[in-house]
Amino acid sequence: MHIITSKKLRDFANKHGDVDVQLGAWESMVKHAKWNNAADVKMQFPYVSVLKNDRFCFNLKGNHYRLAVKVLFNAQQVLIRFIGTHADYDRIDANTV
Repeated sequence: MHIITSKKLRDFANKHGDVDVQLGAWESMVKHAKWNNAADVKMQFPYVSVLKNDRFCFNLKGNHYRLAVKVLFNAQQVLIRFIGTHADYDRIDANTV
């Protein structure tokens, strides 16, 4: 998978060093993945939340942070739509962001 706007991940990790290692591991796993559908994502990340419109929410650092992405399966791309604290996530609509 190709991660679009992975700069957002690096910028977030620079501000929140406590999640740097976990974000790096997530990024590495996703870059080496080949997902064709939501079941493939769930197989690799069993605790991911499957949202509407091919969007997914990953819990990071013990659910302290959340990462919302949109997956374009045909293009093999993952678009970073949101990364922030759990409280920030509660203020957005992850199905449309």
